[in-house]
Amino acid sequence: MRQAQTVRAAPGAAVEWLPQESLYFAGARASARTRFELDLAARFIGWESWCAGRPACRERFDRGTLHQALEVFIEHRPVLVGRVHTNAVHRR
Repeated sequence: MRQAQTVRAAPGAAVEWLPQESLYFAGARASARTRFELDLAARFIGWESWCAGRPACRERFDRGTLHQALEVFIEHRPVLVGRVHTNAVHRR
């Protein structure tokens, strides 16, 4: 799965980005990038959350790859750049 999205906010705009967590299962090969490009006069609140596997169901993320990025820019300047890269390895 590959997903990339960009949200642009004009002056006076209000952006609320509060999605439910993304669930990644064993064997997934996922890449997700979310980028916000905000005007100086825009407002923003947001988060990205994810879970590798479902531990409560004893389903582990023991194989697969995950690349996730969250980027927030104000007036073309980065104010938040968060990245997660993981390669799960099956262990017995």
